[in-house]
Order: sequence, then structure tokens, then C-alpha cells
Amino acid sequence: MANNVYMKKNPKVGYSKKKNSGLAPSYLFVLCTAGSFEYVLDGAAREVKARSFVYVPSSTVLESATPDAEFKGYVAMLTQDYVQSLHISMSNILIWDKMFDVQVVPVSRRQCDSIRTFMETMLSCWKDSENPYSDEAMWHLSKAFVYKSLQLFATSEVSRDEAGVFDRKSQIVKEFLALVQEYGSKQRSLEFYASEMCISPKYLSFVVSRCTGRKALAWIEEYAINRACSMLKSTDLSINQIAEALNFSSPSDFCRYFRKRMGKTPRSFRMDK
Repeated sequence: MANNVYMKKNPKVGYSKKKNSGLAPSYLFVLCTAGSFEYVLDGAAREVKARSFVYVPSSTVLESATPDAEFKGYVAMLTQDYVQSLHISMSNILIWDKMFDVQVVPVSRRQCDSIRTFMETMLSCWKDSENPYSDEAMWHLSKAFVYKSLQLFATSEVSRDEAGVFDRKSQIVKEFLALVQEYGSKQRSLEFYASEMCISPKYLSFVVSRCTGRKALAWIEEYAINRACSMLKSTDLSINQIAEALNFSSPSDFCRYFRKRMGKTPRSFRMDK
């Protein structure tokens, strides 16, 4: 966990790309409860004021982040690999899409207190090196925190146009994610989605990777695996029936696909509590 998570309360020293060039690609979350700070993202400077929640995706270039003397709040950095290991449900996949573009949302006093409690608990767990269960506890806290972040962006009234970052690439990502949500249970090839969007698979992969920090195929596979996991845990359908529902050529093909990505067979996953 030490190399995958970084937490800080009321940081006084800013971040710079030059000084932190060795960091792995990470998602940055900042809760500003007082004061303000300025950050430069992909060459554009932005100021964040009190009672704001900030999300910076791993695909962007954070050049610097500088808190003022009055800044109070929390900073959490989760590496891209760590966030992927959380197996976040993609049932609300379009909220992720919104988060890629709308990166700062104002929060009410109640929301601010709720996020502060979350991040304070995470910070306490992160520092508790003597607890033999701290890694597992941090994993669950991080997962809950990401869901909390999704909920904030889902209810935010800030639009892409207000964020000032709506462009052609954002349109491509939005359309791709919508298609994955519509067809992801049965279609797992990059070529299918590229054909639906009338662009080449290579360009689709480039745009999605550039805008989200994840390969297009990773989004497709995660959606398919999450659907499979949900059906295994929440239905009484046989593995053969699930394989057919998910458009696999055979139950053995489904089992190979599932085991390669989950490290266990569908039957073993179903039996786990």
C-alpha cells in the first residue's frame, strides 16, 4: 500500500512535476476546506477556493499545485494500478466520463463534513503501520471513497461547458462509454465499438487512453467482468446460462476469460463469501 497511496492533511508545501517526476500515474483528490490553492493542469492554471472538491485524472499532466498560507484540507493520491484493483462497478460508467472533464465541484457544508470524515479516517488508517490489517482496511476505505466521489459528481450541477473543457476527444470518450454501457454485456471487441463510431480501432484506443488514462479494452473488459460477477453473486443462473447471456461462444471460453482476469474460476468466485 505504501507505494500506491499517499495522504496529507493541511499540506504547506506545493507539488511540482519536476520535483515529483518519479511518481507513478495517479489520481489526485483534494478537499479544500479553507483558504485556496492554485494548480496548473496541462498548461492551464486554475484556482480552487474553500469548500471545493477536486479530482485530477491520471491521464492529465499536473504541472504544479500550490496552497496559499490559509489553505486547510486533505490530499489523497491513489495510483492508477491501485484504483483499478478496487474493481469499481461501472454501472454508472457515464459518471466517470463526467469526472474526466468536470474536475472541480463546490460542496455544501454537510458534504464537506462528510468528505472530511472519509479522508480523516483514510489518513488515520494510512498512518497505522502497526495494524496488520491496515492494507485491507485501506483498500475498503479507498473503494468507499471513490464511490463517494462518484456520488458527488453524479449530483453536481456543474456542466462540461461550465468547466470549459468540452472538445472532440471528450465527445468520443462520452460516446464510447455510452456504447460500453449499452453493449458491454455482449460485445467485447474494440473493433465493434470503433465500427459503431465510424473511427479506426487505433484512434479510438489512443483517444480513450489519452483522456482517461486507461486503454479502451480495459474499460470493455472491466464492464464485462463486473456484469459476470454480478450475475454470479446475485442470480441463480447456471454458469452455462451466464456464458450464453454474456455472448461467449462456450462455457469453457467464459471460464478462461473470467479466470484470466479474476485469478479464479466462476464457480470458485460464486462459492466465495
